[in-house]
Amino acid sequence: MEKLYYFFDMDYEDVKHTPGLPFRLLLESVGYVGLHWHRDVEIVLILKGELTVTNSRGRTRLKEGDLMLINSNEMHCYVETEDSLMVVLQADPDLFSTGGSTPETVELFLWEKNLIPREADRELKNLFARMMLEYWEGGEAHELFCTSYLYRMAGILRRTLPKGRVPAENRDRRSRQLRIKKVLDYLHSHYMDKIRLADAAGELNLSPHYLSHIVKEGTGWSFQENLNMIRAGKAVDMMLRSSSSLLEISIASGFSDPKYFNSYFRRLFGMTPRELKRQPDWKGAILKHYKNQGLPPEDGRELLEGYLLDDRQ
Repeated sequence: MEKLYYFFDMDYEDVKHTPGLPFRLLLESVGYVGLHWHRDVEIVLILKGELTVTNSRGRTRLKEGDLMLINSNEMHCYVETEDSLMVVLQADPDLFSTGGSTPETVELFLWEKNLIPREADRELKNLFARMMLEYWEGGEAHELFCTSYLYRMAGILRRTLPKGRVPAENRDRRSRQLRIKKVLDYLHSHYMDKIRLADAAGELNLSPHYLSHIVKEGTGWSFQENLNMIRAGKAVDMMLRSSSSLLEISIASGFSDPKYFNSYFRRLFGMTPRELKRQPDWKGAILKHYKNQGLPPEDGRELLEGYLLDDRQ
């Protein structure tokens, strides 16, 4: 089964919905999805295997049968920990609005599995499965059926998840995201330099402590880890687009020590740069995300059918 590799480098993704619909549905086998964010709310259902998800609330290991919700404009990253298959729903956040004046109200839906009653969890998976199967069938009025399933999912989330669990600081998410983006833009512009936290803070007119705090809080990673991930992404881009040696790429991407470059690359992607280049059609696997349509239905139909509930229940 073909893996999907997204090397976003802490970037905004402009999600393209299915024409005429307020969402995009995909069946995917993910190897690595780099840190990114998008306006859409994202809900994932793990059909098999395991994934590690990192967002502003830390790292969560998802296994078969787990659901997770990623809020609008929330930075997140996926790394496969065991051969995985998942369904991904990306939907217009306005559909989840609780009536506030901005889509930020969707942040009420902070996902903690212990807050979801078993019956609500079962019904969400049932709706997810019905939506995906209807989407694949593509029969008459399937758009209306899919959208109705989406609205029911949003209704269950609004009714089930407690509103009191939302931290007060989440209300200024937009301004925090802008500050974080300013830091990340700086790292993107200077990744090849020897950057220290104090130097970056001085350039951005922030205290080192505050800069370190907002980056860790907003991305889930430290300042140095964000810098290393940007450098790794730049290295992959050079591997795809140039004939330079791995030593040259290591230095040009900001890793002055080739041994550290190899060890960090292995920790991030599960293989060294040389091992990645030995994979069949490794370039195709990485570039596939630019026109990703997901895996064919036969790869997940039977697993999804296992979540269907009898409508008479």
